[in-house]
Amino acid sequence: MNDIFIHYGSSVYYPMKVRPVKNSSCRNKPTGGFWMSPIESLLGWKDWCIIENFNCEKLSESFQLKFREYSKIFIINNLVDLNKLPTFIHYNKYAQINDEFIDFEKISQGYDAIWLTAKGEVSTCWITSRPSLYGWDCESVLVFNRDCIYQI
Repeated sequence: MNDIFIHYGSSVYYPMKVRPVKNSSCRNKPTGGFWMSPIESLLGWKDWCIIENFNCEKLSESFQLKFREYSKIFIINNLVDLNKLPTFIHYNKYAQINDEFIDFEKISQGYDAIWLTAKGEVSTCWITSRPSLYGWDCESVLVFNRDCIYQI
């Protein structure tokens, strides 16, 4: 894979700062991991921040990365791909309903990263069923394995 990715908010990649992912029972994103966007993306993190006027001051520092050849990446291009991901059920006692969330911990056992492509973001962003990637507002990559990427 020759794609180049970018991370904003720092100028150096510190692999030791990347923490293992932990599922969240109230969000469609886990805690931990490492986030980046393809540098060639039509709607990457920088674009989204500018459009939404969100953390624009952090866009002045960045660095570029690549995946190592052996990396296993789960790519989401559409709803069919999204529905292949493992999920877990969490009972929301306040709403008295079961919520279904993506099981990022389980995915991280078999993959180094998950990549929501621009096409995947467009085809999954407005779904109301569970699981969902609501809140993944741009093309982005969530890296689980800090050793599968390197700064260039």
